Amino acid sequence: MILLLAIVWGVVWGPQTFSFYWYEYLNRKHLAEFEALEEAYRMDTNGGETPEETLDLFVVALETGDAGLAASYFVPEKRGEMEKTVKNWIRNNRVEFIVSLLNKIVFDQKEIKDGRYLVEAVNDDKEVELSVTFFKNPNSQKWLIESL
Repeated sequence: MILLLAIVWGVVWGPQTFSFYWYEYLNRKHLAEFEALEEAYRMDTNGGETPEETLDLFVVALETGDAGLAASYFVPEKRGEMEKTVKNWIRNNRVEFIVSLLNKIVFDQKEIKDGRYLVEAVNDDKEVELSVTFFKNPNSQKWLIESL
């Protein structure tokens, strides 16, 4: 009888119990990731006082071949990805081309909502060749590159 009750309990309540603990695990994991990212923003001192300064710092880091430094001018959640990308640019001799596009950027363009600023590199035919979005870190008040 006890064995039968244990089997019935396992069939009825087992999946719900598993689901509860699985979702609890996922919630804790995501909360820890969010807190780590929040801490990364809080401790971050990278970037420039203006989007232009951040772009200049990024270009200098590219030209010196320092992928880690170049990636440090991006928002914390994109630094690992961008360090790999910059290393690829360096390895494939693409830095000069990227810098030439970045030098076409004009900073008379628009600020977008939520502390973001969008600029574009436009060719002679008025086609957008590259766009860069900057994000102002609310903790340090420094501008970081959000997307390139």
